[in-house]
Order: sequence, then structure tokens, then C-alpha cells
Amino acid sequence: MRSFLAALLLASAIPPGFAVAEIEQFFPARDNTLCQDPDGLLSNGGGQYLFAGRTVQTESFSRRRALLQFDLTGAIPAGSKIISASLQMYMSRTSTSSATVTLYRALADWGEGDSDALKEEGTGAPAAPGDATWIHRMYDDLLWNSPGGDFDPSESQSITVVGLGNYAWSSNTAMVADVQQWVDHPQSNFGWIVIGDEFIAQTAKRFNTREHPDLTRRPVLVVEFVQPIPASSTASILLLGIGLTWAAMIILKRNSDARWNKKASVTGERR
Repeated sequence: MRSFLAALLLASAIPPGFAVAEIEQFFPARDNTLCQDPDGLLSNGGGQYLFAGRTVQTESFSRRRALLQFDLTGAIPAGSKIISASLQMYMSRTSTSSATVTLYRALADWGEGDSDALKEEGTGAPAAPGDATWIHRMYDDLLWNSPGGDFDPSESQSITVVGLGNYAWSSNTAMVADVQQWVDHPQSNFGWIVIGDEFIAQTAKRFNTREHPDLTRRPVLVVEFVQPIPASSTASILLLGIGLTWAAMIILKRNSDARWNKKASVTGERR
């Protein structure tokens, strides 16, 4: 009887119109690094690494910003409610200094071409058709409204990174709102731009991309959500809940009567 009542209470705790929470993990559908260049000739669309911060190049060529976008269509049904969202990335190269690395929601579409920088990849490579560059959304005809990318100035999440290893931008209200926006309006899903310390030279942090050969060290978006339940199913669940509640009341009444009758047979009491 206790197990029955516990199950009934658990069922009643599920939000009306939604199923039990699910978790999905996503690798980026595309990623790229914006390499500062007044002419927009550099990118790293096909490389194994992303960069955020400043390199050792001269000031007008030193800033790096990463872009990541995740395709949620099909995996998270329309109408789902996002519960949590977190981003994990592996930092594979860094200077000794710590730096704050921040996510901002990108506001315009952008591309990933075949550019692939050499060696440690921090200098970038000649932009290929369709690449995002410092001034292009897609090289060499579509431009950003502002050099360095178009993004919401309100940060989605920021963390401090120091040594090599995995880092997580943990779920918060802003990240949940971003992912909810992408689920509700897929046409607005341009992902995040990742910005590091751009005030001090040689602060760039290098993270692995979706092209990195080690799958365990690629960027991953982890989303917890609940799917909507069709109205007919919701009505069935409500009716089931009513039926279970009525059955529980009958069982409790019968148990109460049985206890009373047992006591009466011993003491001779009458109702």
C-alpha cells in the first residue's frame, strides 16, 4: 500500500503536459575561429583548434574569437521545455596566466569553410569560400554588421580557465534561455561566440574543435529537457490519476473497516 501511494505521489509531481526529463549530448554542427585581420583574409574553419583571446601578433592582428553552433533539430522536439544546458570544451594549449572566457549568443548566420591553419594554428589560414572571418560572416561576400562578429552584448556564461584540461560552462538562466530560443525558433540558432581576454597580449586559450581526432575531447553541449505530451495523452494521464486516487481511497476505507471489525470482535464494541 505504501509503494502504491508513493508511485501515485511521484506521478502527480510530473509537470502537466510534459513527460519525464531526457538528456541529449551534441557535438558542434560547425565551428570556426575569427582571426583579427582588417581585410578579413584569415580563418580556420577546418582546423582542429579554436582560439579565444590575444596572440603574440601585432595588435591589429592579435585578437581571436571562437564560434560554435549545435544542430538541435530532430533530437529535441518542438515545444519541449529546456531544463538545463551546459557547454564542455577541452583546452589543449595555454599561457601560464588565467583568463575569463565568456559565451555570447551569436545574432547572425556564419560559415565554416575548408581553411586549415598549420602547426599550432594560432596564426590562422587563408580564408576559404564560405568561411567566417573577422569582417565576413561568409567569405567573401556576406559581412558582419560589426567586425569581430554580431552577438548579444549580454553574456550567457563565463568561467575562468588556467591549466590544460576539460572546462564546463555550467547551466544558468541565460544558457537555458539561449537553447530554448533555438528550440522554439530554429532559424535563430547561430550558436555562441566565445571571447577571452582581449586586453593583454599572449592570453589566447586554445580549445579543441569538432574536427579533433579524439572524440572525448571535442566540444559537447549537454541539454536536459522534457517533451510536450499530446493533449489526448495528458487527458488520459489525468483520468488515470483520478482513477488511482479513487482506488486508493477505497483501499484505505476497506483497510480501516477491517481494522475496526477486528478490534470489535475482540472488545465487543459496536459502531
